[in-house]
Amino acid sequence: MDKQDIAKILFINANLTGKELAEKFGVTENTISKWREKGNWDEAKTKQKSIAEQRFQIVLNMYGQLAKLTSQENFDEDRVSKIASSIRKLEDKIPAVHFETVGQEFILFLHETQETTIANLVQGIYSDFILHITGGGYERS
Repeated sequence: MDKQDIAKILFINANLTGKELAEKFGVTENTISKWREKGNWDEAKTKQKSIAEQRFQIVLNMYGQLAKLTSQENFDEDRVSKIASSIRKLEDKIPAVHFETVGQEFILFLHETQETTIANLVQGIYSDFILHITGGGYERS
């Protein structure tokens, strides 16, 4: 993982500004701006946040539907079952975003405090872990 990769992670997850990143990595703000444009950082940041927020809102709405349905005397059990199944599928995806964010922060910490080989090894293992817990269905940005 090079400076540019780490800077992108900090931009997306820690909301650091171009100036803050430039100071942290000993480069100019112009360099950060070029990295940001070349790597589509703004798009990646928006995408990461919007996907997690959309899933969360959908799950909340589905819980509302579930509560409304089950409060009725003769509710449709099949419909309740389908909604509950959909909720489980979406909830399984939500934690993956949080796991990856925490993992990225931990890997950044390792890069700052440990040898690069250790940080790179952990990064590879962690990527495998994310794929494992999500059944291979989670795309890292």
